[in-house]
Amino acid sequence: MGLIKAIGGAIGGGLADQWVDYIKCDAMPMNVLAAKGYKFVSNRSSNTKGSDNVISDGSRVDIADGQFMMIVENGRIVDFSAEPGQYLYQTGTQPSMLSGGFKGLAESFKQVGKRFTAGGQELSTQRVYYVNTKELMGNKWGVGDVPFRDSEFNFSMKLSAYGEYSYKITDPLLFYANVCGNIDGSFTRDRIDSQLKTELQSAIQPALGRVALKRIPYDQLPLFTQDICDELNSELTDDWAKLRGLSVVSLAIASVKPD
Repeated sequence: MGLIKAIGGAIGGGLADQWVDYIKCDAMPMNVLAAKGYKFVSNRSSNTKGSDNVISDGSRVDIADGQFMMIVENGRIVDFSAEPGQYLYQTGTQPSMLSGGFKGLAESFKQVGKRFTAGGQELSTQRVYYVNTKELMGNKWGVGDVPFRDSEFNFSMKLSAYGEYSYKITDPLLFYANVCGNIDGSFTRDRIDSQLKTELQSAIQPALGRVALKRIPYDQLPLFTQDICDELNSELTDDWAKLRGLSVVSLAIASVKPD
């Protein structure tokens, strides 16, 4: 099966009188990381008794900005798209795999596309899932007694600092496979944010240690937040990027105090 982009009204007349599905996901707020797509049924629709987990050939699938859509058939990912628009679902075509600029998805698909086992009551099931790809802001962090060697005074001290950070789902396939999985409804940030905060705060110490090697005084650390952010991503690569498909986007330091 594949996704063919529906341009303008070219397919509107041909599908108007067929019993096909119209699958979409409403705007995803900042607290929702992933959600199952639903079949939109208006008051004028004749197809009101279709199965929730079967997609009819010729159905339409909507993708909005900031959303990554994937089709899961019998428990495995068979197609995906990160390009906004409306698509025609056809069972007789090859998967389109529209990455929309996301890097590394082809390799991720090889890893997770065949890993799942079938589930559900029907002999064949298809589900549509959406992942929020927007920058997720407003995550607080704070650390105390972090060793730091100040280059200006050339002695070690302990720092206390706090601020906020943002992160983003950069590999939705890994995130679905290893974090949220076969959800029914939505997967919200409160289910993983505490874990992410703890891991990030544990990574702050080695990240600041490597930044200190650049001979940056402690009181100038807020000027080098991008350097700290890069070091955090390097430190969190295995647990965040390679396992969960997450990356730190920015780090804001509200206060830094020495002992």
